[in-house]
Amino acid sequence: MKINATIFILFVIITLLHGNTIYAQASSNTQNIQKASKKIKEGFRKKEDKIAAEGFYDLGEEYYIKGDFKKSEEYYNKAKELYVNEKNDDGVSKSS
Repeated sequence: MKINATIFILFVIITLLHGNTIYAQASSNTQNIQKASKKIKEGFRKKEDKIAAEGFYDLGEEYYIKGDFKKSEEYYNKAKELYVNEKNDDGVSKSS
């Protein structure tokens, strides 16, 4: 009986520690998405395609990390389109 109690306590501790890690990752991802969105708005406001493209690329990265590959690809493609307009070969390469 004592072993079962010890195993249960270890399970609870591990679950709590792991839960905090997941929350921290989700929080960081949300913050990065907000930063990327602001970068896109800034790029369009300033009429700077390079800045907007960087924002779209950053969004693509964040959604890739989340495992949403369809959405990630959409943002990479938007970044690529702007990089092509800017004739930015490095940007085209990384977003392809």
